[in-house]
Amino acid sequence: NCFTLCLQAHASYLKTVAEMHRRHIAHLDLKWANILWDPAAQSIVLADFDVAMILGSESASAFNYQVGTEGNRLL
Repeated sequence: NCFTLCLQAHASYLKTVAEMHRRHIAHLDLKWANILWDPAAQSIVLADFDVAMILGSESASAFNYQVGTEGNRLL
């Protein structure tokens, strides 16, 4: 049913973002257009890593500007 599918998608999204953060990766442009559903795998796929960065890297240390789509910025 739809409710179960929505819960499954949300859980998949949270697991995906948690795994990225565990690996010290910040997406920096999470929005609906970058969250894709893979029906075959029954899981979320994140897209558009153009502005993503590895936390703790030199580029992340120099991070002092806003990135991402207007209205969807995390920082």
